[in-house]
Amino acid sequence: MMGDDLRKFKEAINDLIAGLLCEKDAKYFYGLTLSLFEVWYDPEMPYYAGIQPSRIIVSKRFFEKLEPHQQRFILCHEISHYLRGHLKYSTQDTLMNIAMDMIINDRLLDDGFKKLEGLYYLEDLKDLMPYKELKKLSEPEVRDLLVKKFPKTPLGKSLAEDLGSDKCKSGGRRGTNPHNYQPSNKMKKLREGSFQSDNYFDNLY
Repeated sequence: MMGDDLRKFKEAINDLIAGLLCEKDAKYFYGLTLSLFEVWYDPEMPYYAGIQPSRIIVSKRFFEKLEPHQQRFILCHEISHYLRGHLKYSTQDTLMNIAMDMIINDRLLDDGFKKLEGLYYLEDLKDLMPYKELKKLSEPEVRDLLVKKFPKTPLGKSLAEDLGSDKCKSGGRRGTNPHNYQPSNKMKKLREGSFQSDNYFDNLY
């Protein structure tokens, strides 16, 4: 990758976090948490993004396919896995991963983000329970509903077809899991995991 492209990606990430830090609502706290994490770029990652215990990884598709407001949604989705303690769950449990995504995406809508089409939302289960009741459920409880909805696919192996092949998970086919992703040897660091507000706001104006 050309050095100019890498610089543009670094500036874009800083701009996204700076924009969140300028907000006065919950988006500010998403930005503050994001500022603590390293952000890496992996051109071979097949998803938009993923989170690991100490870093967030973004892909080429993240920069080429998404508008800035969509990029902010994806970054805040990934950091929400950290905020809600999801990294403690097994990444091999596809139904739990879907349940976590549903709850996170609905919370982002509650916090004022514009809906990003193609992801999982609790409304996918509204045929089983009123939406207001779905909003009260925990991640394991949502997973239990998914088991009831798809009893023949307890591990979610064919959920892409069951829920709709037009849907995706952080840029990949529904039913895939970016948190299992093994980074390639082409990764490049876009930013350090420390809070330096001057750097963010230099890129904002």
